[in-house]
Amino acid sequence: MNSENDDELYIVRSPRAFAVKDLKIPDVSLPELLFEGIDMNYDLIKDRIWVGDVIRGTSYKFSDIKPMSRKIASGLTRLGFKRGDVLVFATYDVALIYIIHIAVWLCGGTMRGCYQKDTKDNYVRQIRTVSSRFILCDPETSTSIISATKELDWDFKILSICGEVQGAMSIEEMLEHEDGSAFPKYLKINPKEDVLVIVNTSGSTGISKGVMQTHFSRVAYYKSIGLPKKLSNVSGSTMLAMIANYLTGAYSICMTCLLQGTTMYSISNFNPENLMEHIEKYKPDSLFLYPYAIHGFVHSASKAKADLSFLRSIMTGGAVINYSSAKALEALLPHVKLIQRYGASETQTLTLSDFGDPTVTKNTEAEGVVAGIKYKKLHGSIRLTCGYLLPLVEAKILDPVSGSCVGRNVPGNLLIKTSYMMKGYSCRNHETKEFLDKNGWFDTGDIAYFDDDGCLYVVDRSKFTFKYLMKWVSPAEVEAIILKHPDVLSVAVVGVPDPQITSAAKAFVVLKPESEVTEGDIKSHVAERAEVHKHLHGGVKFVDSLPVTAGGKLDRTALLKQAIADS
Repeated sequence: MNSENDDELYIVRSPRAFAVKDLKIPDVSLPELLFEGIDMNYDLIKDRIWVGDVIRGTSYKFSDIKPMSRKIASGLTRLGFKRGDVLVFATYDVALIYIIHIAVWLCGGTMRGCYQKDTKDNYVRQIRTVSSRFILCDPETSTSIISATKELDWDFKILSICGEVQGAMSIEEMLEHEDGSAFPKYLKINPKEDVLVIVNTSGSTGISKGVMQTHFSRVAYYKSIGLPKKLSNVSGSTMLAMIANYLTGAYSICMTCLLQGTTMYSISNFNPENLMEHIEKYKPDSLFLYPYAIHGFVHSASKAKADLSFLRSIMTGGAVINYSSAKALEALLPHVKLIQRYGASETQTLTLSDFGDPTVTKNTEAEGVVAGIKYKKLHGSIRLTCGYLLPLVEAKILDPVSGSCVGRNVPGNLLIKTSYMMKGYSCRNHETKEFLDKNGWFDTGDIAYFDDDGCLYVVDRSKFTFKYLMKWVSPAEVEAIILKHPDVLSVAVVGVPDPQITSAAKAFVVLKPESEVTEGDIKSHVAERAEVHKHLHGGVKFVDSLPVTAGGKLDRTALLKQAIADS
């Protein structure tokens, strides 16, 4: 393995790194930075909607943010909420929830969101990990999350939103009756230590972990990209987003919209069949869609033959979009620019495909641009770039076997350094920084490479886990379920790429002799015992034996190739 000095030759930096060389990150909380942005542009943005919930029809203006968040902070303080407390929430709302975020931060507290359809055991684990005394739910999630609190041995304050929940205090009623006099105006926040949010990782390497981001990490990110700033015009700046409120991208995009004066309409419970209806109603100039939804959007837009001349861009993230979907988008809507965002819960946003204009290439014969994104063909596969690194980010690529740095256009393990790295995982001792190597590098778990221009291309996860829509699937978990079937001798599961759902689980099954089990039997066996994203959407193939590598391990690569060939 190379020494750190040798690695310096291979470290990739942003083309705008020079612009932040002398950047001083202010010692302020995130609400202070957000309020600075509001005050700076108040006359321009005060009457505009900041966030709107498409499903519920509720919305809040920029002028609502400061008074409403301070009222809620006052109400929480009366309930005994104090600095260091964690508010755990499982709700569908995507409007008022973000004002609650700011209120909690004003109290020196932390927000931790949960998947609305999670199991009781996972709720218990997530609440226990952070010792939360305050739980926020809605009528749809109240039964399971309140049931989880009964498994814990301390008292809770149950809060509700978007409807009455028995035994809970309504946030809407709190706003109606609160005079704001208990607002903790003299509270001192330590930006580098006080945790802003705890967001769950996708669970690609096992049980989802809670990632702790501080006020400092978010402030550093915004200052590095030049926010807040004096705005000259926000006319027509509207985004329609499909993103669940418990994900890192939700609060990130929402607070970025706040600083940019952008209106964000969000879909709390996404149904692809209604997407075009929402787009035609709100006429946004930008969309945020996951890669699998872009495929469906193109199909729906083509079928509807709608006038989408108002649309200017589509941002995507969470997975890498494939070339065919981008090409279909370009053919249907040539005026729409695709923007690819890459990051991780632990690191926040690391690249944007439109940052620094990576469509300008040195080798135009070998590369091209599709839907506004540069693409490159390497080893027979065409991939779209995630763009340049952002100013406070450094990266290097390591050979997976030797651990040594590799040069441009060579795929390997992607490692990152950034000033806005997470504080740590909530379930571990963050002080040890065990998530970093001895030189401060974080392994993203992704296989990637940089081209000669310094643009990043993400190839795949380093493990064979895969996503069904936006939920990670562990093959071992599905295999364990299948192996419980009395007629199964052995099994291997792989994720078959599918542009509509990202990947579909397919099982290769070796049955016991003389078994008469069918594909439907195996599918039903899994469906009765696992969440929907772990179902065998890719089908079942019965084989006489499973392939192994030279080292005697299951050869998942061979099976994946076979599954793709069969599809």
